[in-house]
Amino acid sequence: MRERLEKWLVDNYINGTKAPFSFTYNNLPSEIILAKWERKTSEDKADGGKKYTVSYTNPADGFRVWAEFTLFGDYPTLEWCTYAENGGSENSKKLRNFMGMDISFELDSSSLTLHTTEGSLDIAGDDINDYRLVTEKLTNKVTTFMPEENDGRSSEHAWPFFDVVGNGNGIMFGIGWTGLWTANFSAEGNNVNISSGMAKFSSYLKPQEKVRTPLYSITYFDGDAEYGHNLFRRTVLAHYTPDDGTDDVCKLPVSVTTESYGESGIIDDVSKWTGKLSIDNVWTDAAWFGDTDKKSWTVETGNWWINKRLYPSGSLKKVSDFLHSNNLKYTVWFELERVAVGTELYREHFDLLINRNVVGSYILNLASEEGYRWAENYLIGMIRENGIDIYRQDFNSPGIAQAWAANDEPDRDGMTELRYVENLYRLYDRLHREFPGIMLDNCASGGKRIDLEMLKRMVILHRTDYTCVPYGDGEGQFNMEGIQWQNQNLSYWLPLHGATLGYPVYLFEDSYLARSMLSAGVALGIQVGYAADMPLAQKMTREMSDFRGYFIGDYYPLLEPTYDKTSKQAFMYVREDINEALVLVYNRPQNSESTRFTLKLRGLDPDTTYIVTDQDARKGQAKEMTGEKLMNEWIDLNVYSGSAKILLLTPIN
Repeated sequence: MRERLEKWLVDNYINGTKAPFSFTYNNLPSEIILAKWERKTSEDKADGGKKYTVSYTNPADGFRVWAEFTLFGDYPTLEWCTYAENGGSENSKKLRNFMGMDISFELDSSSLTLHTTEGSLDIAGDDINDYRLVTEKLTNKVTTFMPEENDGRSSEHAWPFFDVVGNGNGIMFGIGWTGLWTANFSAEGNNVNISSGMAKFSSYLKPQEKVRTPLYSITYFDGDAEYGHNLFRRTVLAHYTPDDGTDDVCKLPVSVTTESYGESGIIDDVSKWTGKLSIDNVWTDAAWFGDTDKKSWTVETGNWWINKRLYPSGSLKKVSDFLHSNNLKYTVWFELERVAVGTELYREHFDLLINRNVVGSYILNLASEEGYRWAENYLIGMIRENGIDIYRQDFNSPGIAQAWAANDEPDRDGMTELRYVENLYRLYDRLHREFPGIMLDNCASGGKRIDLEMLKRMVILHRTDYTCVPYGDGEGQFNMEGIQWQNQNLSYWLPLHGATLGYPVYLFEDSYLARSMLSAGVALGIQVGYAADMPLAQKMTREMSDFRGYFIGDYYPLLEPTYDKTSKQAFMYVREDINEALVLVYNRPQNSESTRFTLKLRGLDPDTTYIVTDQDARKGQAKEMTGEKLMNEWIDLNVYSGSAKILLLTPIN
């Protein structure tokens, strides 16, 4: 598979005459002018793979455009980014329609199907459908995808990941740009045509100025879409997951979240459950700063001092020291980019802000060096002085794209967005260098800034704001069946993402509720000291902790994923590296017809004999079955309505 991908690249774009990108320069399309520009290519080795470069330089003014490719050595994946630079001594002509990828890839079918998702949707609106699958039959008519145009968050109402599947093979395509991207797809015979770039860019470049496009990846696979998605999940783990230098790189925490409890409330609650419940992180979300109470934190962003009403010492260090003494980590929430009118940052550094055209709120201008430096200096000081282990970055800022556009200089459309996004990556890279092993959490109103570049730097502890509304069955409320479905929807694409509760749900009275939260990471939205001595609470948190490592395995739905209150659901994760698997089975609460599940498991080694352990069965009741039998014969389970069952499969030897 890797060889086919490399041959495609070399034949078409390294040794061939095609350019893998397109643009308009001085009102002339690149397919016309590049024939007169100087073309150079190069090849080199890189980390077990290869690096290729193809560049074009205009001899008239020194303007240069080039693409840098990395072919991974361990996966059939090609990553690239395209750049442009004004090598002259005067302003360049205008660069427009800058598509960093403009390619055609041949698959083994003239009937090509594309899949993506709806991305992260609106809270208390249609967010039950977060990450719902979208299917498009490709034709010669161009189909375009992009995020919500005015908001500018990369996975809001769109998804920067796609598959295109033919007959027995296909590609996975990913975009890394934490702003407004566009992706265009069409098909001609066996070929899929893809072009992608920033959605809005039209600018001249100043002398020696350099710009970039979004980052791209193509993963080629032989097999069906499900195989391709699991291959992509593995690629994400290997190349698009932050490396903290430990063996626990893929272990997201089991957390208790707090808002306005303050140091005495946090310490009192943790003292009740530490050593009894399998929780390893305490998470202070919004409402620790300024003069806020829980209801007013949104108008305090910009007052980034520690609230002495909640933390009398004016520091979070008393809490972090206490947690660290109990072998627990500490997460703290920030939203530096959004600045409320009247706050300290608004009053004292108004020159660092840009108007987002939303009443009462501005944006910290990370596109400027001064804005970037303020954020960098503040965060490094706060993290170091307060003993913060996990930095949680929120971004509740619809309208950011409008703010970027309003701040652009004449004839420099898109430049504010470009520099802002570049400095966002620069800031997170700086934090990783300053604090080796730190975990950075990407929130953005629950999953609205997920893309390749962010996956490289940040994890997803909170995949949706769906759970930030009251729990129940009323309109605009969340329920556990929605959490199950969103877990399945997102697992089809990505291996690491967490489930959270933003409102109190008393999980430890009902194992169905608690097991609906099972994910690569879990955050419980209540103080849990009351449950410290409850056997069910101890068992449920132990499951959350022990089983989270399985969610990085290959994902297989065993029944059709859907959202309702009446269906049966079953899916599994297979850790091929350790030859173990986890099976999750849910009989939803309004299913009164049947308690019997008949399932064929998937993805197992047929020659291995597994110990199949029902987590609710008594000791000594585990069964031994071969992988071949588990995959080819029906297994029968009895799961009562409104309950969940977990099966753990481990090799007998």
